Amino acid sequence: MATGSKVRSVKSKIASKLPTSSNEQLKTACSTAVKALQTTLSIAKDAAGSSGVPGLQAGISGLLFVMDVVKKTCQNTKDVEELAKHIESMNNILLTAKDGGRLSSAIVARIDKFSKICSTTTEEVRKIASGSLMKRAINYDNDSQAIGDQIRTMTWLIQSFTVETTLAIECALDEHIHFVKEVGTRIEGKVEDVGKKVDQINAKLDVRGCLWLSAVAVN
Repeated sequence: MATGSKVRSVKSKIASKLPTSSNEQLKTACSTAVKALQTTLSIAKDAAGSSGVPGLQAGISGLLFVMDVVKKTCQNTKDVEELAKHIESMNNILLTAKDGGRLSSAIVARIDKFSKICSTTTEEVRKIASGSLMKRAINYDNDSQAIGDQIRTMTWLIQSFTVETTLAIECALDEHIHFVKEVGTRIEGKVEDVGKKVDQINAKLDVRGCLWLSAVAVN
């Protein structure tokens, strides 16, 4: 591409990003979505301290950085909204630990995996954000796609994490219920055995009582 054509292309792309009514609406929608997610992430970061996973707070801090980038570029609103839904689900699990509940080793392992991918995502977005204004203008659409891919990866990971965790909790609950039922059945059996023995003792006492009364009557 000739230098003149390239310059015109860059100017055209920059011009397309200048404020318009449509762009302002997009900016407002993106800003609202990002603020909501930042609030949710702040809650997650606070709860992360009790999760037992050292890298989780750093990972969530990285996601907050990603949201700052998204907010400045006004991109990926739908991706942000979808991520927010699943972050909320993860928060419920983290708050369990904060309230004194104990997370299983399997859940901690999933959170650790999530933390590491958070860090990887942050680095990828940081590389994109570190480019010059002109470079970002030229690569605007590609950068938007790349950031969207990173956010969707996080969304998929959290969705998998919450589904796996919910299933694990349900399985543990089923096992607990089965154990309680089994113990209950054993107790019922023992109670029945005790009842039978009591009946046998009572029967023997009744027989002895009758024999004693008979002996008294004869005398």
